Amino acid sequence: MLLIPFNPRFVRAESGLKDEVYECKGTYKTMLLELPMDLRVEENSLTWKLWFQRKETYEFDVRYPNGVLIKRIDSRKLSVQQFGTEGTLLLDKCELLFPVENLLKDGLPLLRQFF
Repeated sequence: MLLIPFNPRFVRAESGLKDEVYECKGTYKTMLLELPMDLRVEENSLTWKLWFQRKETYEFDVRYPNGVLIKRIDSRKLSVQQFGTEGTLLLDKCELLFPVENLLKDGLPLLRQFF
């Protein structure tokens, strides 16, 4: 994990400050693979750059057209939902634990409707 303080507003996630900014380089983990991830969390939003997509910013508690919904669990954890699957973002480890393997099981009936 890499935490780079650029100014006094950059603090660790567990500080509990309302105006905190947390940045790190971490991993997107599934049962099958681990991929690089850049992350920035501010008071009410998250910006990430995952290996397979461009940089995106999401406000907490808003469901986006691509299905992403991010909710704060506590000062160290976020819930990440997409495609009917829920993962957990551990800020202190800078890891997104996302069980995409469930998509294989749960997504097959949905794919059969289209093909």
